[in-house]
Amino acid sequence: MEFIHVALSAKSLQTPYLILIILLSLTTLALIWALISYLAFMKAIGRRPDIPFEVLEQTPDTAWCRFSKEIREGISWIESMPKTTLTTLSHDGLKLYATLIEQKEPKATLLMFHGYRSAGMNDFSCAAKFYYSLGFNLLIVDQRAHGRSEGKYIGFGATERFDCQTWANLIYERYGKELPLLITGISMGGATVLMASSLDLPENLVAIISDSAFTSPADILAHVIRKSYHINPSIIMPFMNMWSRSLAKYSFDEVSTEDTLKKAKVPILFIHGLDDDFVPCDMSKRSFEACVSDKRAIFVEKAGHGESYLIDNKLCESTLKDFILPLLDK
Repeated sequence: MEFIHVALSAKSLQTPYLILIILLSLTTLALIWALISYLAFMKAIGRRPDIPFEVLEQTPDTAWCRFSKEIREGISWIESMPKTTLTTLSHDGLKLYATLIEQKEPKATLLMFHGYRSAGMNDFSCAAKFYYSLGFNLLIVDQRAHGRSEGKYIGFGATERFDCQTWANLIYERYGKELPLLITGISMGGATVLMASSLDLPENLVAIISDSAFTSPADILAHVIRKSYHINPSIIMPFMNMWSRSLAKYSFDEVSTEDTLKKAKVPILFIHGLDDDFVPCDMSKRSFEACVSDKRAIFVEKAGHGESYLIDNKLCESTLKDFILPLLDK
């Protein structure tokens, strides 16, 4: 009996230690996973130093490399033009910057929003001269957490849509309601302008042009995680989203172009390359289907991400003219 009593006592003493070990193990695993998800969050959303075009054009199998000559010529044209730097404050207190190239007698002003971890000088290098030839002032925006603009975190359009509204109001105040306003964006910039379409924008806005836009932060992050890292996004995205809500002050699923375009009021042109494997063309097709305003779409064969204008500039330019110019005469 004494032996049995001692054995039971030893077993009863082991139980709390076992529970403690399990709790410590679970806590350690939770902390490790929190750290991993934080690092993933920062990799996707945290600000990084801008990459010079001289570095980008050396990257094999990218548009920067394949079209480096055309992009360099476009950048040189932008650099050669007289420019003015404009600044404004975002709704959450960030100082934002943009470059304004003005016409003597402008027919319209075009706001230009670049893509993820890029720059307007690069993304619109080839199209800027064309838009200028149509008589447009060009406002090339540095998106938050890019270029000269302040910000620690990229918003995938969720926060930038309000910056788009801020810039549109600034241009309205600068030139008045008589000068038409257009807005364009590429990649994340395309998502930005589509997400802004449901906001209270100036009355002189006549059109929005979206190139290679994704539908939501959640959709594009899930696609990239699945394609590039070969893991189920549901394993890590909820934890990344926790960091985003806490630090970047937005949720991955708080806005979608498929929702905002149900409230769109101005004509919208959708452009996307059929061979885009970074932002699937299907995302623009879904946005197009959701759009309730006047709309048009072109899907360019053999064009990868953001390459439509580079692959078939004749198609893009003729479509842009047919879409935009009649709106300026109304």
